[in-house]
Order: sequence, then structure tokens, then C-alpha cells
Amino acid sequence: MVPFSFHVVGSDKELSCVRAFRAAVYRRRLGLALSDTLAEAERDRLGYVFLLRCNGQPVGTARVVPTSCARTELEQLDALPAWAARDPHCGEVGRIATCRSVGVTGATTSSILISACARWTLCHTQILRYVAYNRLVLLPVWRRLGAIDTGERLVIAGRGGTEYALITGDLRDVVARTAVVGDAVQDEMVTVA
Repeated sequence: MVPFSFHVVGSDKELSCVRAFRAAVYRRRLGLALSDTLAEAERDRLGYVFLLRCNGQPVGTARVVPTSCARTELEQLDALPAWAARDPHCGEVGRIATCRSVGVTGATTSSILISACARWTLCHTQILRYVAYNRLVLLPVWRRLGAIDTGERLVIAGRGGTEYALITGDLRDVVARTAVVGDAVQDEMVTVA
């Protein structure tokens, strides 16, 4: 059994750990240097920052920020759809960072993380829908989770001209489409808080 644990980050020490992990993954896998700006810290504070560990080591993190809080990254990029800004049931999913690893059940770390995040968010918040941006190469993955490509494209300064897709979806679809992953990893999840 692989001892995974998943929870919402609650302390400054854990948040520092998440930020260091996030920065290392973005640097190593994407060649991006994330800036630890006041805006990023504010989004971490206003949202829900998740941490997935395996054998006590960080292997995944993500963040969900309610779009109604007026501090989302998409808003800063002037790309937040107007409907999402007014929707108290919508959240911006972002800062997903995972190690490439596989649990005993064959589920990838990213599948375990996304499934756990969706389940937790639905159980503990009023957020039902999400908006996000992602690299075009990841669109097939998000479509399998029920995401809709809005057709809008972003190019973010300082990211080498990479094009990103704006997507939206329903967390209930994510849970339904990852039910096998969620059920399969149930035995692997040591703690879910």
C-alpha cells in the first residue's frame, strides 16, 4: 500500500513547503520561474491550497480560489469570463503541480490529486464549477474530465510565448469521471482531512 495523504494546507510552514514544491516542479517540468509575489500570496490566502503527500513527501499541490473574491489570476490577466466573476459557485483552479509517479492502483499522482481536490471542494465549499487555463497539450486530459474549451487563448508574459487555453467545467463531472480513480485510491489514502 502507498501511503498517500491529502489535506488543505493550514499553516504557514505547510504553505512555505507547498510554494517551494510548486516552484521546483514548474522550474523542472516547464522551465518556468514562478514569482512569489504578493498577489500569489493573496490568492493562496483567499483560496484553498491542497497538498498531496506520499510517504510524507509532497507529490502534488493545487489551488482553488473562489472567482467572486476578485483576486483570481484570470482576473489579473483580464481573462476571467464575466459570468464567472459573478458566480458564487465558481472557482479558479490553478497552480497544479505534481511529480510523475504512480500509486499501487496504477492511478497517476495528477489523477489522485484532481479527484481528491474535486471531492473535497464539493463537500466543503459552495463551489460547483471551475474556470482554469492550461497548456494546449493538456486539453485532452481536461476534456476527459468533462472540461469545455471556451476557444479563448492566452499568452502570458514571461512564459516564452506559450499559448494557453481557457477552460471551464463542473466539479461534479470531475468526480463522476474520476470515480474509478477515487474508489481505487481509497485504500491508498491514509488520511483525507
